[in-house]
Amino acid sequence: MARHNLTLSAVDRAIAFALALVWIGAGLVGTLFGLRNGRWAGLIIGVISLWYGILWARAVQKGRRLHWWESIWPWRRQ
Repeated sequence: MARHNLTLSAVDRAIAFALALVWIGAGLVGTLFGLRNGRWAGLIIGVISLWYGILWARAVQKGRRLHWWESIWPWRRQ
């Protein structure tokens, strides 16, 4: 079975960086909206969006695609 290339090129890293900025920004807005207006849905979606943005930023920092378990346990080392 052939392994897929897990490393990110410079273009892939730029796209991942842009996605991280968008998701973190949306997460902050959703979280603040949820806290300010007392909407649980906005708060939950905002926190999930923040987590997803942090995962994209982590992919940029590592320079490779992340495995599924790295999104669940980001503090765990290989």
